[in-house]
Amino acid sequence: MRLLNNINSWVVSILRLGRGRTATPSRVGARPEQTLILYEFEACPFCRKAREVMTELDLPYISYPCARGSRYRDEVIAKGGKKMFPYLNDPNR
Repeated sequence: MRLLNNINSWVVSILRLGRGRTATPSRVGARPEQTLILYEFEACPFCRKAREVMTELDLPYISYPCARGSRYRDEVIAKGGKKMFPYLNDPNR
């Protein structure tokens, strides 16, 4: 199963043609005052998209891995009410 996830991740990266590998600051408006917090895990395709877009927009963020058994997974459930990933916490709002 792990090998299948790695192959899937590799194929998706190729199909997206390198999107999210570099930042494009010209597309960014006002930058947030405080750093954004992203709760995610590696095997999630939606988490991958969130990381790529945040990198592409050059947004500062801290990533917390939420694999099974992680203490951060319990934080997401406490804050959001369910375990849905990615979970983005914006302390600016």
